[in-house]
Amino acid sequence: MMTLIVVMGVSGAGKSTIGSALAAQNDWPFLEGDDFHPDVNVKKMAGGTPLTNVDREAWIDAIAKAVKEQTNPILVLACSALNDFVRERLIQKCGRQVIWVSLELSLETLLDRLKNRKGHFMKADMLDSQIEAFSPPVEAFSIQAGKDRKDVLNDISLVLTPLLSGSKS
Repeated sequence: MMTLIVVMGVSGAGKSTIGSALAAQNDWPFLEGDDFHPDVNVKKMAGGTPLTNVDREAWIDAIAKAVKEQTNPILVLACSALNDFVRERLIQKCGRQVIWVSLELSLETLLDRLKNRKGHFMKADMLDSQIEAFSPPVEAFSIQAGKDRKDVLNDISLVLTPLLSGSKS
């Protein structure tokens, strides 16, 4: 079965770090959701304006196109996937079974990470809008991401192993 593992959460949660490490650890392809934002979205967010679902449509479509181009049965995507609109569109357009892994952190840790992050369009002052918009699906696996990366990856592997036992990597 073709599977898409979406490492999700608000900005600063560690989606890219954990998602890329998970993919590398298992020799799975990795896609960075931020790479698919059209320039207009990046400029909007860099200017402090949250995206609307209409803004997100082209971004989701670009992600789905990249997912469909992958032939590996298991693929990891780092993507905020903040709301049902984004998640439902990903499911409809990607054509894969989706496993949601939601990275959870304290507000204090998120703010510290965002304040120390360099070169990213999403600034710390946008965190409130992301937290307000974020509603993880009930089927998401909630992972506490404020600990050592190895421990976070181990927690994710404990969740994924039984789910992927029938998939080839």
